[in-house]
Formats: sequence, C-alpha cells, structure tokens
Amino acid sequence: MAYLHSNDLVHRKLNLDTVLVQKNKNPVIIGFGNAIDEKRGIDLGRGSGVGNVDSISESTSEYIAPELFHKEGKSSASDMWAFGKQSRSPFFSNF
Repeated sequence: MAYLHSNDLVHRKLNLDTVLVQKNKNPVIIGFGNAIDEKRGIDLGRGSGVGNVDSISESTSEYIAPELFHKEGKSSASDMWAFGKQSRSPFFSNF
C-alpha cells in the first residue's frame, strides 16, 4: 500500500476480497477496478458506477471510510481506514 500511495494511486475498495495474504504473511493487493490516480485526478477503473459509493456492495460497506459515505472525496487515508478495519476481522486473527 505504501508503494501505491507513494505513486499517488488510491485503491478505493480494499476489503477481504481484494487483499490476499501470502504464506509468508505478506499482504498482496488485487482488484484495481475502482482505483484512481489521486494527483492527476484520473479514474483508472472500468465500467459504470466506478467510484460511486452507491454502487458498492453491502458486504464491502463495512470497510468504507466515513468520508466516502459523506462524499467528501477519496484519498489514501480512505485506503488506510479500510485496511485497518479488515486487519481486525477474524480472518486476520490467525496471523
């Protein structure tokens, strides 16, 4: 995530389906369909509804940062919120 953010990329949909854990316990981030280039304001996603909080599934909503529900903008802080939320899930308790 530090690499993504250092290159101005914001994932915007981190959840248990988009963060895999390798055997050595390193996380691997996948699923960049909602990603944006924060510095340039470029939406890197594909398809309709990209970046629209209303289009996010209910199973994902628990990982969405509060500012996204209030439509205050997306940022790397939103990714950090989502990653922190999922690291508290029972799935990560084995690591």
